[in-house]
Parts: sequence; C-alpha cells; structure tokens
Amino acid sequence: MKKSGIEKILIVDDEKNIIDAFREIFSQTDYLIEYAQNSEQMMEKLSSGSFNLVVLDTSLPNTDALDLLEKIKNLDPRLRVIMMAWHTSAEKIAEAFQKRASEFILKPFQSRDVLRKVRKSLLFQRLSKVRERTRHLMPLD
Repeated sequence: MKKSGIEKILIVDDEKNIIDAFREIFSQTDYLIEYAQNSEQMMEKLSSGSFNLVVLDTSLPNTDALDLLEKIKNLDPRLRVIMMAWHTSAEKIAEAFQKRASEFILKPFQSRDVLRKVRKSLLFQRLSKVRERTRHLMPLD
C-alpha cells in the first residue's frame, strides 16, 4: 500500500539490465519502486496495490503493449503510464499517446531524462487530483 505522500511507481520490463538501471536511477529518490517482469506480474501488482505511475516496456514477450496500456487505463484512468522501447515508429508512439500514455522513453535512456519524465507525469497527476477536488469551488461556465 502507498504511504501517505510518497509516490509509488511500477517498472515493467523483462530485461535484467534495464531493471538494474532503474534501481540505480531511483536509488536516491523518495519514490517507492516495485518491479514486474511480465504482464501477469504487472496485473497482479496493479490489482493488489495503489500506484501513481507505471513505466511499461513495449516489447514484453507474448504481449501487445498497447493492449496492456488499455487494460491499465481501464483499471485506473488516472494512473499515469510511461511507455519505453528500444526502437519504434512515429505511428506507434502516436498510437500510444492516443491510448493515453503520458510519456514515451526511447532506450538507451539517460537517467536525467527518465527522472524528468517521471517527475512531469507525477506532477500532472497531482494537478489533476487537485482539479478534481476543487472542481466544485470554481464552476467553469
């Protein structure tokens, strides 16, 4: 369960070197990080925990990442999802954004780029929550 005020991130990738890179990137942050190596582990963790963000590899074995993105958004439309890939087409990136991905990371990635995109996605999530809570205070006519 998410501690109050601490944001929880699920990293989904089947490559050990990518998981190790994320462990290093987030080692000096206050985020709570969990990992999944396939879609089954991801769905199990998402259904049993409260996450703010998912970082999802587009090339998990035997999985269509865009279908997974839709499943995640069906579970929680407010959950932010950053997609990542070694290589992809502009069309696939556009389709990911159409299906409500919040960011896209190309591998190999720079630590500062990952942190910037994570912080940006989490900021937008916090702003959305504030807007939801205060919607009744300022009617938009």
